[in-house]
Amino acid sequence: MRKIRSIVGATVVVAVSFACSIAHAQSTVTISGYVKDVSNGEALIGANVYVKETLRGAATNVYGYYVLNLEPGKHTLVMSYVGYEDFVQTVDLKIEPETEHRGTAEGDPSA
Repeated sequence: MRKIRSIVGATVVVAVSFACSIAHAQSTVTISGYVKDVSNGEALIGANVYVKETLRGAATNVYGYYVLNLEPGKHTLVMSYVGYEDFVQTVDLKIEPETEHRGTAEGDPSA
């Protein structure tokens, strides 16, 4: 099967990148990023990105971009697309007032 990568910026084999920002009124964290084919960098239009525990998620747009608003805590993000291996990444989201977080987690989903 082909591999998925989710990126914002540079990648190595497979990377999950996300930007977290605080929505103070609702006490949520926003995660966003891009889902692309690891072999050629093509955006995967309509890829599913969801939280395994709640099944809440979103589909990517024509650029492979997605946005999820989540509650603070540990979440397992799953990125899936027909004909590709699922990419799974655990994130621990915390709210810190008046801050914006940017992070990159790299890994090989076949490992």
